Amino acid sequence: MGGKVSCTLGEVKNRADFILYWGGNPAECHPRHFTKYTIMQKGKFIPEGRKGRTMVLVDIRETMSVKAADIFLQVRPGKDFEVITALRALVKGNRVDTALVEETGLKLEQLQDLVDRMKRCKFGVIFFGMGLSMTRGKHMNSAAVLTLAAEMNAFTKFVAMPMRGHGNVAGADMVLRWTTGYPFGVNLCRGFPRFNPGEFSTVDLLVRGDIDAAFVLGADPGATMPQPGIDTLARVPTIVLDPKVTHTSKLARVHITTSVTGISSPGTAYRMDEVPLPLRPVLKSPYPSDEEVVKRIIAAVEKKTAWLPKTDTMTSKAVLTHRTPRERDDMLRITGGKVYDPANGINGEVRDICMADGKIVANVEGGRTIDANGMIIFPGGVDIHTHVAGAALNFARALTPENQRVAAKFLHTKDTRLGIGGQTPTTFATGYLYAGMGYTTAIEAAVPVLSAK
Repeated sequence: MGGKVSCTLGEVKNRADFILYWGGNPAECHPRHFTKYTIMQKGKFIPEGRKGRTMVLVDIRETMSVKAADIFLQVRPGKDFEVITALRALVKGNRVDTALVEETGLKLEQLQDLVDRMKRCKFGVIFFGMGLSMTRGKHMNSAAVLTLAAEMNAFTKFVAMPMRGHGNVAGADMVLRWTTGYPFGVNLCRGFPRFNPGEFSTVDLLVRGDIDAAFVLGADPGATMPQPGIDTLARVPTIVLDPKVTHTSKLARVHITTSVTGISSPGTAYRMDEVPLPLRPVLKSPYPSDEEVVKRIIAAVEKKTAWLPKTDTMTSKAVLTHRTPRERDDMLRITGGKVYDPANGINGEVRDICMADGKIVANVEGGRTIDANGMIIFPGGVDIHTHVAGAALNFARALTPENQRVAAKFLHTKDTRLGIGGQTPTTFATGYLYAGMGYTTAIEAAVPVLSAK
């Protein structure tokens, strides 16, 4: 499902009688959160303040926030998605395997008690931090907890919102959302927005080394990204706009000093609940604002001539010839895989699949080669995706369980893998379905869904 059920912090203060913090430590990271908006505040409909609220904390270890919690649930690292999935099942009244729950470090009775409390409350809110959104499962953990909040509205009023890590983090999301329709992980290289977290997310692009230049505005990825991503920033031409020296600016080839937004230049900041706050300057600065610098760069780029001839004056062969080495990576040969092509009646033959310009072709010269020996290939005609089976992918596939039947005739062969309790389509069935939609998928064969790497 898309979207989310949310509210403002003012509504939390005035209405919330059940507050769940997941993967966050507000006592140390957001020290005013308790006192201004949640458990300690007296609200319009919670006049008794702390006595009228229940606070639950879910984390992998005890933090300073535990002292303020009524209930603390300690989850094993990397098991958040499984806990959320179990909660969603209990909310709907479905049976949950006790052994699977115990693998998360919790007991079924604890989760059932939590669900009962959530259903009994008048207004519940889930605040989730980077302990949930930046661990195993990443954005799918966030999607799962947002879905849990949405499903709780069948019983009572429930909302969810992230605990933002830095000032105005929500600002970039909001601008992308109302300009492209997507909050992050947006690719505009084709002239229109494409959304695919994991492929187009900043951290993934940096870690894979898929970029050849970086323009950093109002952020410090050199201090927060994984080391492979930082190495990429140091390797490629990086331009930084920042009022001060940062870890990223030390790596950059160009550092343009700008004024501080909200202090020396006007602007708009978004609170963590996405409420816009207009900012007015109080001090003058000799440096230009971020906006002024970006406009100058845009004006200079517009004066440049295109470095690549227009494709409408060239043959397709000439276009491929004039590509840069990076662009030739679009040519791909997948070798040694067992091919299932429902559109052409090919079911289980070992053969090579060649792709160019995102389309299946008879042959390619050069480009990348993927050794798919021991893997299953579903050739389509649009794009190439490698699907890694796991909790996050299972969540995505669970939205269409009827697709399990698509490849039913193959479900009991040695190459296929079974779904979980009949609740999700198999990876094989999903790839078979995507092939008919024009996607090429490579998966490992005969690997349990939750064990695939």
